[in-house]
Amino acid sequence: MSQRRILVLVSQAGVRANGGLVSLKNILLGLPNTDITILTQNQTFFNDEMVQNKARVIVWFILPEKNKLFRLLNIVLINIRLFVHLLFTKYDAIHVNDIQFLLKSIIGVRLSGSIPTMNIRDTNESERPYGNHWKLTAWCKKLIALSSEMKEDFNKRLPLSGNEKDDLLTFVYSIVDHQRMNKVTETTRIQIRKKLSVSPEGFYVIVVAKFGPKKQQLALLEHLCGRLKEIPKLQLDFIGDLNEDADYDKACLKIIQKKDVANQVVLRGFQSDIVPFYQAADLVLVPSQREGLARCMIEGLSCSTPILSFSVCSAREILEGHNCGMVIEQGNYQELFKALKWFEASVEERRAMGERGWKISRELFKEEVIIAQYERLFFSDHLN
Repeated sequence: MSQRRILVLVSQAGVRANGGLVSLKNILLGLPNTDITILTQNQTFFNDEMVQNKARVIVWFILPEKNKLFRLLNIVLINIRLFVHLLFTKYDAIHVNDIQFLLKSIIGVRLSGSIPTMNIRDTNESERPYGNHWKLTAWCKKLIALSSEMKEDFNKRLPLSGNEKDDLLTFVYSIVDHQRMNKVTETTRIQIRKKLSVSPEGFYVIVVAKFGPKKQQLALLEHLCGRLKEIPKLQLDFIGDLNEDADYDKACLKIIQKKDVANQVVLRGFQSDIVPFYQAADLVLVPSQREGLARCMIEGLSCSTPILSFSVCSAREILEGHNCGMVIEQGNYQELFKALKWFEASVEERRAMGERGWKISRELFKEEVIIAQYERLFFSDHLN
C-alpha cells in the first residue's frame, strides 16, 4: 500500500506547556503508513519534534494582527497561498487543529476541492454563545470534540441547524502515554518527593497550566493564601509557563510575597518532564474558568493521582462518572477549600480515587484505540 498523505493546519501560540499539541503529536505519529505535513504560522518546539520524527513542516509567518485590516489581510493571503499549494500538492486528508486556523484557511481548502476535519479544543463559558464565525464549521467533514460532554455542549450552542450538527459532531478522547504516565510504589514516590524538595509527609497539591486568566491561578491565590495555615502540611505547586515580566504573572508572585506563604506555595514555572510531579502529588487541582478536556486531569489520573476540579467541561463526565475525583461549582472557592481539607484528611479515600482513575485512564485514553478512531475520521474515503 502506498503512503497516505495528510496536511495538518496548526495555529501555535509558542507556549511550551500545550496539551493540544501534545495530543496532536501523539495522534499523528501513531498513524500507520502516513506521510505528514504540518502547516503553521510559528516556529516552535513542536515543529522541531515533528521534523525529528520525519514529518515535513511548512512555516508561513503572518502579519501582526494589530487591527481588523491586518486580520483580513492574513485571511486573504493564507487562503490564496493555501489554494495554490493544494493545486500542486495532493493530500488524502486535511485536518485543522483549531477554529482560529479554520477561519484563515477554509475558503482556500474548499476551493481546492478538499473537505477538512477539525478538532474542537476549548469551550466558551456556559453563558456565552458561540459566535457566527462558527457557522464556517459547516464546511468541514467532521468536528471532533474531546469528550461526550463537550460534544453535547456544542450540540446545544453551535449556531448551526440540528441536522448539520448531527452530521458534523463526534468525539474522541485524547491519548495518554501510559508507559511514561504511570503509578509508582510508595517507596519510589518518597524518593521522587525528595528530588523535588517536597516533604514525604506533606499534602502535596499541584496546578499544571500556563499562567493566565483562563486558568485562574491569581483568583485561586487571592482566595486561598489567607487560609493556608489551616492546612499546615499543604504544599501547593504551580507548574507551567511563567513570564515574570507579564502583569498577570507578576500579580501572582506579588500576592505570595504579600501573604507571606512562600513556605507553602511554589511557582515552579515550565518543567520539561512533568511526570515526576504527577507521581509525587496527592492531588491535581484544576481551578480553570473553562476547558475542553484538561490535559492535566487525564495525565494525573494516569499516574494514579485524584483530581479536584471546578466544573469545567468534561470534568463531571470523567471524575464523577468514574468516581476518581471531585467537581466543585465554578468559582466557589469556599467549597474548593473545604474539598482540599477533605482530601488532606481522607488518605484512604483519595488513594482509592487515584486507583480508580489509573484503571479508567487505561480504558478511555488507550493509544491504539484512539489512533484507530482518528484514522477512520481522516481517511474514511481510503479505507477498505
